[in-house]
Amino acid sequence: MNFQRNTVHGFRAKVSRRSIYLALIFLSNAALFCGASAQDPVLTGTVADTESERGLPRAHVFIASSMIGTTTDRDGKFVLEGVPPGAHRLVVTMLGYESVHVTHCSGLDIHTNLIFTLSLRLLSWRRLLLMHDLLADGRDA
Repeated sequence: MNFQRNTVHGFRAKVSRRSIYLALIFLSNAALFCGASAQDPVLTGTVADTESERGLPRAHVFIASSMIGTTTDRDGKFVLEGVPPGAHRLVVTMLGYESVHVTHCSGLDIHTNLIFTLSLRLLSWRRLLLMHDLLADGRDA
């Protein structure tokens, strides 16, 4: 097949190249815009003891009324991914410590670093004796 070039065909080639360039520019901008807005924020931080200021391993950090949560590593650091934009109630718990509840608004920053400090929860002697008696009788506390 032998193709001949003429001005009409040459004009079409210029238009199609120009439209391809414009389409590529449009799609690349749209991909950048959609990619930035579709990325969920990531919450990172540390959970530490109030008195010693040391990181608390295996503390639970989660969003109330959701299935989104994680635990801290051995240094008390955590990464909570998949947090949808908006206001959320964050809960930080650990056995033997008072829980912390904080309302956090995500969506403005993609990456947020938080620091939580937990205080020891003191149990009364009466409660400890009751738990001891129940365990001695073989019942669950």
